[in-house]
Amino acid sequence: MCRSAADGTRSVPATYWRAVNIMMNQINGTYRCLSAVIDGKPLDASIVEQLQLTLSGELYRTAKGPKTLFEGRFRIDTAAEPWRIDITAIDGPFAGRSAEGLVQADGDRLTLCHTMPGQPRPSEFASPEKSGAQLVVWQRMDNK
Repeated sequence: MCRSAADGTRSVPATYWRAVNIMMNQINGTYRCLSAVIDGKPLDASIVEQLQLTLSGELYRTAKGPKTLFEGRFRIDTAAEPWRIDITAIDGPFAGRSAEGLVQADGDRLTLCHTMPGQPRPSEFASPEKSGAQLVVWQRMDNK
């Protein structure tokens, strides 16, 4: 059985949607930051230890302590290798615009490498100087 797009241009096997649902259930949760590198510069440990990521359904939220830093909706393309993630801002200066990146899930660890909206998607899990890339490693806090 296949699902078709509303305009009838694409048909996707139901097995693909089952795989996406399984993957989303696996990565949903709350994570603490283990490390972050932005434009080739490691983020200070005193900041890293305060950062959290929450993935719930399609909601993507980062926070520093009780303060929300960013809230958006995300989509992951698991057919790509490595997986691709698009994160669309809900409000603020980037509202409606998408950051593009890569994502890797390994047990309770999630590695994200992305750029700001309008910049090209990173081609690898790296954040060289002046690349605009943010490489962040997260560890699940809740038990799934």
